[in-house]
Amino acid sequence: MLFMHHLPFAIGASGGKDQQVADEDAFWRLLEPYHQRIRHVFVGDALPVTADSWHGLAVTSMRGYALGAHSATRAMDQLGHGHQTPATTYGVVTVNAEQTMVHMQSFMAREMRFAV
Repeated sequence: MLFMHHLPFAIGASGGKDQQVADEDAFWRLLEPYHQRIRHVFVGDALPVTADSWHGLAVTSMRGYALGAHSATRAMDQLGHGHQTPATTYGVVTVNAEQTMVHMQSFMAREMRFAV
């Protein structure tokens, strides 16, 4: 498992500014020798909640409150949707020999909620 603050690559959906590692190629060259030992990459402080793949590695990002609130409300204001606080997300991860399961839960959301 690899836990990071910022995404290792641009996702193009961050409310106007991608928050990512400065040099994606150099970062990959650093990780490549350990590629087979990295089971999953977890990233915080991203605006959208995503499940992705990067160089064959599973990547899951969670919405960070500070960045998400600022970027999402700015983008919504620009679209004329008014000011609204986006949901912040936390994840519960269970890992065993056969699988990695990521349960994501939003709080402060106006959406339907499910117990995890």
